Amino acid sequence: GGIWPRTAAVVAATALAVGLVPELANASEAFDPAPPATSIGKGVLVDGNGVIFPIVEDLPGGRIVTTPCAVEIVYEEGRYLDQVDVVLDAGHGGPETGSVGANGLVERDLNLVVALLAEQKLEALGHSVELTRRNDLHMPIRQRAAIANALSPRAFVSIHHNGGALRRSNDPGVETFHQVDSTESRRLAGLL
Repeated sequence: GGIWPRTAAVVAATALAVGLVPELANASEAFDPAPPATSIGKGVLVDGNGVIFPIVEDLPGGRIVTTPCAVEIVYEEGRYLDQVDVVLDAGHGGPETGSVGANGLVERDLNLVVALLAEQKLEALGHSVELTRRNDLHMPIRQRAAIANALSPRAFVSIHHNGGALRRSNDPGVETFHQVDSTESRRLAGLL
């Protein structure tokens, strides 16, 4: 039970998305064209540990950003970044474990490993990538959305390994969600 019936399929889907399968070797075809300039966010600051702080407002003496716990502070450190091709969201984190497999494998940890591997593959294909989290950090859903909106990515992919099936199944499954009115989003979901 647990996350295992779906894990292989999600890992396989991730392999497809990052170009490990010839049909998707040119992963850029799966993305929307670059967003119009009017949709570009204010950007983010990324600290030395890879923690991302979405910028809320620029001030003469610093920038107002939101922290991972969604508190606004003045912050002026870190690397400025205003746009990427892909934002990968490693689901759960911190006290939010997600599903736990029969052998104790925790979804939040597996999600992060898959996101880091997908990042390597996408960067090798020439795409700019940022992760919503790079360590075991609690990240509220609003903060994940703030990061994605601030970076105006061509694709946002949230990685999960769901569990909770009522009965064991030998047929793995994959779920994808996409924007309803976007043919490009629907296409990327189908490719994943």
